[in-house]
Amino acid sequence: MFKSVGSMGVRTLLVMDSEPAFVRFVERTAKLRGFAVTVARTGEQFRQAFRDVQPDVIVLGIIMPDVDGFELTAWLCEEGASARLLVVSAESPVYAKWLTSLASVNGDLPVEVLTKPMSEASLVATLEGRPAMPVPKNKQEDRNDRSETSKRGRA
Repeated sequence: MFKSVGSMGVRTLLVMDSEPAFVRFVERTAKLRGFAVTVARTGEQFRQAFRDVQPDVIVLGIIMPDVDGFELTAWLCEEGASARLLVVSAESPVYAKWLTSLASVNGDLPVEVLTKPMSEASLVATLEGRPAMPVPKNKQEDRNDRSETSKRGRA
C-alpha cells in the first residue's frame, strides 16, 4: 500500500492526528525539510504504513476517533519500533506523561512530547533532533523575551 523510501537515504515520517489542519501543517513542514511523509487517518492505515514504510520519525496524536495514541504506542513497542516518536497533545499533559511511561515500560521507544499549538520553528527543531522552541503565550511575553535578550547582549 505504501512505498518505503528510507532505504534510499530519504528521511521518512509517518503522521496521524485527529486534526486535519495540524496533519497538513506537519506534512508541509516536513516535506520542505526533505522528509518523505505518509499520512494515516485510521489505526489500520497507521499499522500498515508503519510496516510498509518503517519510518524514521512518527508524529502521533493521543486522542483520536477510532484509536488512541496509547493503543498505537503499545503496538509500536510490540513491533519493536525504533523510530523517534513525537507525541502531540493539546489535552492534559498527564496524558503525554502516561504515554511516555507506557513506551519506556514496554520497550525502548524514544518518545518526545510536543504541545499544541506549536510554531513551525519548534516543529522543525524537533524533527531535526534539536530542543523545541517554546511558543510565547502572548505577544507581550515575546517582546519581553526579546527585550531581555537584547539587554543581556549589551551587558
